[in-house]
Amino acid sequence: QRSPSACLDTLWAAAQNLDAEARAVLKARKLRALTGWIDLAALRGIESAAQSAEKLAAWLAAYPGHAAAPLASALQEAARRDALTRQLALLLPLSGPLAGAGDALVGGFLAAWYADTDRRVAVDVLDSRRFASAAEGYRAARERGASLVVGPLDKAQVDNILAAADAAVPVLALNRAAGGGANPAVLKLSLAPEDEAQQLTRIAFAAGQRRALLVRPAGAWGERMQSTLRARWSALGGRLSGVAVYAERAGYSNALRAALALDTSAARARRLGALFPDPLETSERRRADLDAVFLLTRNSAEARALKPLLDYHYAGDLPVYSLSTAVPTVPSATLSSAGRERRVTGAVSDLEGIAVLTMPWRAAGLELPGLEASGGAGSDALHALGADAYRLARRWWRSRPETGLRFDGLTAHLAADRSGSLQRTLKLTEFDRGRLLAR
Repeated sequence: QRSPSACLDTLWAAAQNLDAEARAVLKARKLRALTGWIDLAALRGIESAAQSAEKLAAWLAAYPGHAAAPLASALQEAARRDALTRQLALLLPLSGPLAGAGDALVGGFLAAWYADTDRRVAVDVLDSRRFASAAEGYRAARERGASLVVGPLDKAQVDNILAAADAAVPVLALNRAAGGGANPAVLKLSLAPEDEAQQLTRIAFAAGQRRALLVRPAGAWGERMQSTLRARWSALGGRLSGVAVYAERAGYSNALRAALALDTSAARARRLGALFPDPLETSERRRADLDAVFLLTRNSAEARALKPLLDYHYAGDLPVYSLSTAVPTVPSATLSSAGRERRVTGAVSDLEGIAVLTMPWRAAGLELPGLEASGGAGSDALHALGADAYRLARRWWRSRPETGLRFDGLTAHLAADRSGSLQRTLKLTEFDRGRLLAR
């Protein structure tokens, strides 16, 4: 039996997930309790903190005694605190091995700042490499008048700043903590692929699949992704029937053959052939205990090489689910999305039929302002993350876990969990005749 607070949380999440058509249908029923939730959810997209506070005050006046009134009051107070933010400090690597990533993030952040019509904050950019620790950089930003610090980027530095941050100058860290720690004064935003792996398991399970083949690269990244996906898939009730671990490109085919049990099938055919004097006509058969494939690749080139091999090795009838890393990024081939045309790289026909998670800006066919200045193609995800970081910094207090507020970002739909990590939900799309279409 669910608690009343859990039921209210579910209602709030459901209200935020309604599209415009569903909102109109439900409001037409003129049920005050339901309309109140819908009207409150409609306010979540307001960027201006001052305007948000005004609208929430009007909502409270219109719906006295509503079940969502405590939530609206908390959001109103959070909006008032957001309105007090006057200076943002960017604490990112602008030199050293991570300078390229830092530049892309700064470019996206400043592009969003320039595009903000309600630009009432100053931005102070600090090179995190100048400081002995992230905590020292945080203290320097605070002394320079920062209302909020955005950064650092490195996981170990996030751990370091967790111990230093307090609510007087909160932090929007641009990675998860290596040690998994939490601090109520810190929200953590990242492009964590683990979130995507977990989302894929939910999608596949909802589609009725239960027995899956996991295809992942050798090395620490692949091991981490396998551990994350296996844990979530098992918790849902699914089973990993096989795992294909690939390394160098020349070994892709052999890795898939072994995982699909084609070598076993071929050996069985040879044993059978040895029993008869005349040659037997046989064909290989893949293992039968599969109804889905999780294709977890680090980049689009790997996905484009592996998907045709899955088809060749008799697994072309299985639904294939992949991370956003499978979506090409450099201009060269046409991708259509939401009625708009985009240019992407590579032979997208090799990705035909893959169900792939896609960042909302790509799914909508949007252009990223200022992308060329921050590195152009290849840095687009980090540029988009920088833009999201700016918008989240402006609404930091409204994005805390207790509000349950969902943020529609360029990189994902985001909502903070209890540890302050912003969990990502991406769009599910599919490659169809060279186009990326919503599913």
